Amino acid sequence: MANPRALKIAVWSLIVLLLASLGWAGYLLFQNYWWKEEATRYTESSARLEAHGMFRKGHFCLYKIDGQCDEPHFSGQRDGPFEIWIAFYQPSLGAAHRYVTKRWVETFNEQMRLMQREPEKFRKRMGLDREEAYRSDSK
Repeated sequence: MANPRALKIAVWSLIVLLLASLGWAGYLLFQNYWWKEEATRYTESSARLEAHGMFRKGHFCLYKIDGQCDEPHFSGQRDGPFEIWIAFYQPSLGAAHRYVTKRWVETFNEQMRLMQREPEKFRKRMGLDREEAYRSDSK
């Protein structure tokens, strides 16, 4: 070896570069985990809110993903008391859209089935058991 100092500098530079790369990869994995968690929480909240709104109106439906769909629409099918609707889905929007849409449909359907099984519990929670809950005349 003609220049051991240059070799030491090169080795240490590569070690620093390796550690920086591993740190960056860890950071990206951590960010990926958190965006999925946040997207899942937001999606589940949105689906439950939508299901509660439909329940308040007395409309029972379930959603399914059936290829590309530009606007939610009734599929013409029923599953017991539920109408089956096709959910908005654009495959061209990628994996994140697919993940969120799938999670939204699952959560909406779970919530709607739960409310249909135990309607009195949810009517009471929402205040729908009182006659004055939705007065049509205004003051």
